[in-house]
Amino acid sequence: MRARLAAAGRCPQPERALLEALIDPAHPYIPDFLSPVCEHPVSGIEEVADAIANTPESIVDYHVDICFRDRPVRPHVQVTIGTPSEYNAWRRPMPHAVAALLERGPRHVAEQAAAAVRVWFDTVLADEWPATLGVLQADMAYRAEQLATRGAAGLVADLGEGLSWADGAVCVESTFAVDVDWARDGMILTPSTVLTGRPAVVAEEPDPPQLIYPARGVGALWSTSCADHTSATADLPGTTRAAILANLVAPRTTQDLARQLDRAPATVSFHLGILHRGGLVRRWRSGSRVWYEATDLAAQLLG
Repeated sequence: MRARLAAAGRCPQPERALLEALIDPAHPYIPDFLSPVCEHPVSGIEEVADAIANTPESIVDYHVDICFRDRPVRPHVQVTIGTPSEYNAWRRPMPHAVAALLERGPRHVAEQAAAAVRVWFDTVLADEWPATLGVLQADMAYRAEQLATRGAAGLVADLGEGLSWADGAVCVESTFAVDVDWARDGMILTPSTVLTGRPAVVAEEPDPPQLIYPARGVGALWSTSCADHTSATADLPGTTRAAILANLVAPRTTQDLARQLDRAPATVSFHLGILHRGGLVRRWRSGSRVWYEATDLAAQLLG
């Protein structure tokens, strides 16, 4: 957690202040235009930022109205929360940073939010993006394997707290009392390396609903690199396999490990084969890449 906070501190104050005003981790609702449905499964920052910037003004207004007090009340939203007083208590106070942007219109809110997301990516996430992308791709491969071997109920049960599968539908414990009945094309599962706690739902017609959930292996992204811990002893006999295991707290490929440990890919591959046969790593294929991850037995050995 300290590493994550330190990384967030690299974002310049104006952009960071705007994002913190729009996104309150303690509140169950984040304006949905900040989580756009993009064309590609793992979207680049430009695609995401462009989608945010080009959100229709009416949608930005709608999402801001839902979230903040002293904005128009949408009756169909209010009834999903409770009484008018309960809804007013549920909504957040209007932050000064958001109010100032709204004076220039909802288009300005969307454009400045997109610009802040770009700056946040460049200053906080860019250096970690290859590893982050690896975690996301490995998570998607794992979920596909779960769906194939355990079915929809098994997949949903493993995505996080507050989820269940009943009568062919995903049931989500939520502040909102809503039936999402337009999901004719299914639900999009979106792993996140930022979200903590319970999964979140983005459901706005006509887009397919999204279920955003914490990706597996996120802890390794925000902790000190395991390679740093093992570098002092990396050249001693018998430490290569320990170093590999220490770096597999998050899923990685042979090439990822070779770069991190400054070893030849062939050397890493040799040791991965031994660790796999010993039950210390599991592996699976996603497209042309093979992913490895330490097993529970390995975690016990590493202490």
